[in-house]
Amino acid sequence: MRKQLLLLSAVLSLLITLSACHSMPEHAKFIPKDATGVLSVDVTAMGKKIAWSAITGSKIFDEWKARPQQKDAVKGLDKAGIDYLNTLYLYTQKDDRFGNDQKIVALLPLDDATQWETFLKSNFPAASIKDQGKRKEAAINENSYAGWDKHLLVIVYATAPNNAPVYLENSDDSLNIPVQPVPAIDAATFSAEMEKAFNIAKDNMLVENKHFTALQKEGHDIAVWVNYEAAMSDYMTKGAGSATGLSFSNSLWKDAALTAGLDFNKGAIKSDMKYYMPVELQDIGRELGAANVDKELVEKLPTDNLDMITAMHLSPKGIKAVLEKTGLLGLVNVGLASQNLSVDDVLNAFSGDMGFAMNNFNIETTVSSDSSSGEYTTRADYVYVLKINKKENFEKLLQLAVSSQVIHTSGNNTYTLINGGAGAPVLIVGDKYAVVSNNAANANAYLSNKGSGKLPELAASSVKGHPLGMYIDIQQMVKNVNPGMENTGLDSAMLAEAQKLLDNIAMSGGEFKNNAFQWSMSANFMNKEENSLIQILNFAIHFEDSKNKGLSAYNGKMY
Repeated sequence: MRKQLLLLSAVLSLLITLSACHSMPEHAKFIPKDATGVLSVDVTAMGKKIAWSAITGSKIFDEWKARPQQKDAVKGLDKAGIDYLNTLYLYTQKDDRFGNDQKIVALLPLDDATQWETFLKSNFPAASIKDQGKRKEAAINENSYAGWDKHLLVIVYATAPNNAPVYLENSDDSLNIPVQPVPAIDAATFSAEMEKAFNIAKDNMLVENKHFTALQKEGHDIAVWVNYEAAMSDYMTKGAGSATGLSFSNSLWKDAALTAGLDFNKGAIKSDMKYYMPVELQDIGRELGAANVDKELVEKLPTDNLDMITAMHLSPKGIKAVLEKTGLLGLVNVGLASQNLSVDDVLNAFSGDMGFAMNNFNIETTVSSDSSSGEYTTRADYVYVLKINKKENFEKLLQLAVSSQVIHTSGNNTYTLINGGAGAPVLIVGDKYAVVSNNAANANAYLSNKGSGKLPELAASSVKGHPLGMYIDIQQMVKNVNPGMENTGLDSAMLAEAQKLLDNIAMSGGEFKNNAFQWSMSANFMNKEENSLIQILNFAIHFEDSKNKGLSAYNGKMY
């Protein structure tokens, strides 16, 4: 009996473990490892949180389908044989033969290939279906080509090179009309691309990349993969490398990648991001992500009517290591030598800690009696702080700025821009901190530790205890926006809709763990009980209604 209980316990543990691990769809293997970017939408994961009928049956979905440019394209799309309760992929791949040097490929799982063919014939009657043995193919239009078997639909989109259309000149870009057709790509080229898309060797599959696999298994609603190795190799070949003549080893970006996962939760959109460093730079990554921003620097920032606060620690030692690794240290030192400076002189002037706070944000609109358009006036108070490391080094940089006539002394330890005029920022230097502000009183208050208060809990947890943090109080910002829209063609209800959507945005991270910099971000909604995706759709519906009412009222006044 005991053995049976142990066996049952082991089986249950295994099932729990497997159920917690998000499996990767079979069709992910058709993504090539040199894809520059990949977007995946896990409709199954999203469907566990929200009823899709709430979206497909919504007013905004009906309005979108009714638009002339969408009406034909979506006709019968819900019966196109596509398995929407799955993961949908879209990837880009560099290819010099096409416009913008890339092609875009969609991977859509099918649950009924016959339905897809019926949809294709009905909506694109000019499409000629070709039987290629294991799959079928058809040109959808001059720039899109489809291939499919029983389980997968692949659509390749690409434009011909040098195909920038010529437009009739018009001051309103939205009204420009192409006067020449966009060149088409021949079917043979597309068919060859389809052959490659369906026949990827295992060692050329992105699913063999452990970082991409880890992202997919996290089970995010939306996931983004950016291949920095492919992007940087192309950029250095055609961009910075060819323009500057500098040559860098590709080991500086080998296997580098950015991943991001986005989840629509109740009352919030959550995002987790990672940047995987190349092996060559991982020691530098550990240095850059080792220390948190100075706590005292953050706690002295002004909090009254706080709109935004951000702080970070940027390691001077890490910056120097980057210059050394890229071979630029000597070049930069040569440039600084003409000013009797060195890289060490500059970097040792600062601790690497900095912070920024914005308060009292305000927008007002005044409308003249002889005009229907308003003039917007935006103002805010801000404080930007740098922590000083070696005062003598910092003073040397200040004197260089003065002698170069960038700034001038305007008081005791106080500097302003040459010809800055009224409202120009002021720099005030203390023993430990240098403060830039649009208000000298605020800068002095920071240095004397006056006027600071307690940060909101989420703001404090975001900007303290991390190498990087940021907090934006949306409600604080929008409550002081008063555009006076009654004469601008916009209804004040639009502002009301915007004001009740988001509460705040918070981001923190910068730690270096498991060979990657890591960050997390959340956009927090006012409504904490409803799913964030539903709230966004609801906002779009009401915002559009308010806009239409405002424009109707405005047109009535005009005529």
